[in-house]
Amino acid sequence: RPIPLTRLLLASLALLAACDEAADPVAATPDADGFTTDADPDATHVTVLDIADPDSVALDADAEAGPLVVGEGARSLSMSMGRVAWEEDGDIWLFEPATGQTRLVVDHPANQVDPVLDGDRLVWADDRAGGFDLMMMNLATEEVTVIANNPGDERLPSLSGDLLVWVGRDKPPHTAKEGDIFVLDLSTDAVAVRVTDDLAEQTYPHVNGRRVVWTDFSADPDGAYLPINNPEENNGDIL
Repeated sequence: RPIPLTRLLLASLALLAACDEAADPVAATPDADGFTTDADPDATHVTVLDIADPDSVALDADAEAGPLVVGEGARSLSMSMGRVAWEEDGDIWLFEPATGQTRLVVDHPANQVDPVLDGDRLVWADDRAGGFDLMMMNLATEEVTVIANNPGDERLPSLSGDLLVWVGRDKPPHTAKEGDIFVLDLSTDAVAVRVTDDLAEQTYPHVNGRRVVWTDFSADPDGAYLPINNPEENNGDIL
C-alpha cells in the first residue's frame, strides 16, 4: 500500500536522535569484516511509522511499524517508495517494506558512502578505484553501472526521477575549492553538465523535479567552509 511521505521525516529524525533500548533487535548487522552477526542489543533503532492521518502525527511506541535496527556506524539515511537505504561501516544496507527484511546490497572492502534512493535506482559514492566515483544499482535487476569517474572525488549525490546531481572535484588540486555541481539526465546518453565553475566550494546539492539547490561559498573570504567557530567566516549561501 502507499506509504505517506511523513514516514521519511520521522525516520530521519529517529536515525539522528532516537535509541529505543526496549525494542528487540529485528535485523542483523555486519562486523568490521563485512560478515553478518547477530544485532547488537545497543544498536540504534530507526522508528518507521505508518501515519494514517498526517495532520495528527504522534510518535507512538505501539504504532503499526516497529523499529528498524541499525548499527552505531549507520548514517546517510535515504528513503523512497517505503524502502530505506543507509551507509553502515562502509557498506550499503537496504530495508524492504514488502518483505520486512534488511539486506546488505553493496558489500566491498572499499568505502561505499552517500547512498540515495529514488524508485528502483540506488546511487552511492564508492572509492574502490581510488578516489570516490558514483555508482548506481538497479534494484529490480541488481545491475550496477559507473555513473561518474572523473579525476578527483564525486560525492554527495542527490536523485529525483531521471535527474542526478553531485559534487565533483575534477580540477587539480582536487580540494574543496574545486568542488562544483554537476547534473546528469539518466534518461539520455548525454554527458554530465557542469552547473558551477569557479574557485569556491559548492556543496550539499539537492534536486527535486527540475530544480537544483546547493550551498555556495563564493561570497566567503576563504571560498570554502572552514572548521572554525567564527561568524565572520563560513559565509555559505543557498543558491
